[in-house]
Amino acid sequence: MQNNPLLSGLRKHSPSDTLIFLHIKKTAGSTLKFILRNQFHPRTILTIHNNTLVKDFNDILYKDFLDLPAERKQNIRFMRGHFAFGIHEYLPHPFTYLTMLRDPIERAISWYYYFKENPHSQEYKNYVSQSAGFEDFINKGYCGDNTQTIMLLSKKQLDDYPDDKDRVEIALQNIENNFSHFGFAEKFDESLILMKKTYNWKYLPLYTVENVTKNRPRASELPTSVTDAILEHNRADVTLYEKLSAKFKLQLAADEVSIRDEVKKLRLLNNALKYSVELSAGKQFDQALSLLNQCRQIDPSSPHIYKEMGKIHLQLMDITSAVQSFLQAIELNPYDTETIAFVSVLLTKLGKHSQAQDLQKLL
Repeated sequence: MQNNPLLSGLRKHSPSDTLIFLHIKKTAGSTLKFILRNQFHPRTILTIHNNTLVKDFNDILYKDFLDLPAERKQNIRFMRGHFAFGIHEYLPHPFTYLTMLRDPIERAISWYYYFKENPHSQEYKNYVSQSAGFEDFINKGYCGDNTQTIMLLSKKQLDDYPDDKDRVEIALQNIENNFSHFGFAEKFDESLILMKKTYNWKYLPLYTVENVTKNRPRASELPTSVTDAILEHNRADVTLYEKLSAKFKLQLAADEVSIRDEVKKLRLLNNALKYSVELSAGKQFDQALSLLNQCRQIDPSSPHIYKEMGKIHLQLMDITSAVQSFLQAIELNPYDTETIAFVSVLLTKLGKHSQAQDLQKLL
């Protein structure tokens, strides 16, 4: 596989490498994780969950990882979670990282108002309810000062480099030496297209937005004292964001026309797919299928389109057409085990036992 020339200076990714998604909270990572998991067989994916509110949570996460059987570790090709840089040291084979970043002010707003609209969460009880508003929340450090920079450093590096300027430089070195890609929440679609080029994905990664913070103000609507407090508590993140943004702009400019065209097609198909779901929900199945057929003409390699067509055929009780559409989706994305299992059941009901058994071998 040829590596993306736009990302020279980053670590080159090989198909045999384990891809580590370092998920920094409130950076559009919840949307991205659904896209990424479609690129790997579920048996090769490891998700490290963190539900523990402790300072040194990485010690707990790493212990859980170290306790895995050797065979399980050997088979991992994609791992994700809210862990900091450094977990690669425990992998038995080559790796690269990827991550998403976000404007520190936007991330802080999303962080606070996400907690605020979830009053039953532990974070609300521990942080929001103990604050006299957003500014106090920031000044008490509840937003996590310089979280993005800190997440890009190992625990040893954090101990060895207490100065923010040094930490930014070490974070930048870690990205250049160990990351095959980084993107930005504000440039999500552009980030996806660069990812597609970097990892040689075979189809456009259509998506629906996940875990969006609602009822939050714009940055321009906040009092100056609040934005000043955010910037004061996140000086390292601001510097990191500015330096990586400049590098990202150069990557986009290096192949501006191609990336612009791909982003345009991605957005067109995303909007069309979303509208087809709305049409289907309104029982306007013919219109929905017509729209999806148009999408198929634009991008015949998209499993998302065929899968949505299969769902509509099912609602019309046209099982044969549904199976045909689902099988086309599986051919384009053989890692969609949920669809594989479902179609196996349909084939069995149609009496096509041999075909169902062949399909189950993909699970």
